[in-house]
Amino acid sequence: MPSSENPHPRKQETVPSDIEQAVKSTITEMVGTIGESEITPEKELVKDLGFDSLHSVELYLKLEKKLGIRIPDDLLEAETRTVGDLIETIKSVIANQRRVETIYLKEDQI
Repeated sequence: MPSSENPHPRKQETVPSDIEQAVKSTITEMVGTIGESEITPEKELVKDLGFDSLHSVELYLKLEKKLGIRIPDDLLEAETRTVGDLIETIKSVIANQRRVETIYLKEDQI
């Protein structure tokens, strides 16, 4: 007898405010000398927050784990100069993952 349980359970939905909060809290944890209220979308990761390439990789890995996503390296290197860029990149990745999940779910129903 086939199981009615969905073989592709969706993760809890991540909403834009959750993404922004995750980015701000992770940066605050890593920098340690700046409060979340001081982290604005305009802040540059390198110039304003003191991130170098190793800090950036650590930030991305922590955010991937915290949000349950995989951010392609080429997107991070090319598109994330500011905190706002990072937030938008993560939103884009999540939207793309949702589209892929929807396609797989529809294929399973065929």
